[in-house]
Amino acid sequence: MMSSRVRLTLALGYFNYDAKDGSSMIYQGQNYGRYAAVDPFLRSLVHQVLTRPCANSFLQICGFRAVHFDDVEVLYQRTVGNGLFPEIRVLSGALTPRHTVNTGERAVEQRARAQKAERSFNASFADSDLVIYVGHSREGGGPDFAPPRLKNGRVDYSSYQKARVGSRLLMESLRSSQRKARALALLSCDTTEHFLNEVSQVGTASRMEVVLTRGNVHAEDQTAGALAALDLFLRQGSLSGLSQFVAASQVLSQSMQPVNTPGMSRR
Repeated sequence: MMSSRVRLTLALGYFNYDAKDGSSMIYQGQNYGRYAAVDPFLRSLVHQVLTRPCANSFLQICGFRAVHFDDVEVLYQRTVGNGLFPEIRVLSGALTPRHTVNTGERAVEQRARAQKAERSFNASFADSDLVIYVGHSREGGGPDFAPPRLKNGRVDYSSYQKARVGSRLLMESLRSSQRKARALALLSCDTTEHFLNEVSQVGTASRMEVVLTRGNVHAEDQTAGALAALDLFLRQGSLSGLSQFVAASQVLSQSMQPVNTPGMSRR
């Protein structure tokens, strides 16, 4: 049962385009270059979904209004029946879609934004009931809110695997005595492979629901899965049955894998 005020946090990491052939990202006829950041487009999509009217809508994520803006987050609120006042906080890492801008003329601003987004994400475990991450796993080095580290023109995954900074900060937040969050969804590629052992131990010990993914998941599907998780949590105060809910919506039906949701098996 949810309290009258419930806060959900959706964090969009620095979701850079990374084609194996080294090509640039073309979107709506514009060339955004190599390693373009997708999350500015994703946060626009999330805004459209959250703020659309609720008339004849099946979803719970509708009718929200943006009540607070800063350089990293937007806070949305809505009043619903039974005295429930849900809040959804949307965080994002990228300053602009263009990698050359974020790492060039506006690199100082981008660095400050990424650091603030990372701090806000990890702090959200103390004031949010549900926390969702959408972005890159960085081969186990994520969650990550900064432009990709490059080596010889490619993402330097070995540096992420060695340092595991994002993972370490995440685990510190999950183990904190201040943690309030009752559910976590890490919706980036292969989170079952990269984070299962660490995250599930904390989740099982604290009766926290954890949802991870298997395999590679496209940005659009990750975002759709996040929206489904937000919607389901507002319905019932948990992520129990998320796979079935997602499958019924034909979104992420093959890649979503609940880890320790009550009543569901784990591998």
